[in-house]
Amino acid sequence: MTHPYTVALTGGIASGKTAFARLLAGLGAVVIDADQVGHQLTGSDPVLDADLRRAIGNRYFNADGTLDRRRLRTALTEDPGLRNRLETVLHPRIWSALAEAVASAEGNWVLVEIPLLAESVGDWHLLIDRVLVVDCRVETQIGRLVTRDRLSPEAARGLVALQASRLDRLALADDLVINEGALEALQEPARTLVHDYAEQGAARGRQAGSGP
Repeated sequence: MTHPYTVALTGGIASGKTAFARLLAGLGAVVIDADQVGHQLTGSDPVLDADLRRAIGNRYFNADGTLDRRRLRTALTEDPGLRNRLETVLHPRIWSALAEAVASAEGNWVLVEIPLLAESVGDWHLLIDRVLVVDCRVETQIGRLVTRDRLSPEAARGLVALQASRLDRLALADDLVINEGALEALQEPARTLVHDYAEQGAARGRQAGSGP
């Protein structure tokens, strides 16, 4: 079975990457969301949940057994060790699930939204053909977090600082989309990218079909 042409979409928090992924999906892209995969894993895998409780403690779980993601996100800005313990348990499961989802995806190409791609350089357990980065200024990220999540500017800066730097993400980019304004302004680049990725996927399919 031919591995579909795989594009990894990433960007900093509040860069608009998820909104852009939805835009691409509306144009026909098959989108796999790493965050959604992580949400599905936690709460549905008793072994994983037990490992997480041992790693980060029961206080980050709600009474119904689900992760208290808002509380956890706030705590991550204050305790770097907590983030390391969380990722050590969760990330290998997510990468494995992503690889399975890509392998079973329909079509010649697939878009995988991976927020922490830059933070995972050297540890990508997935064949990635191209990296698409959605980017904006740090001040834009902070402004969006203050408005969207009702955070203080200090808390917003703390969340941004937890991630890889803007320059680290830009260094990975094969394709770059600047998102400083309205999403409508990105319609044309979205159409161009979907067309180009579909062409690459079709070319790979033709090449595989011509083999022995």
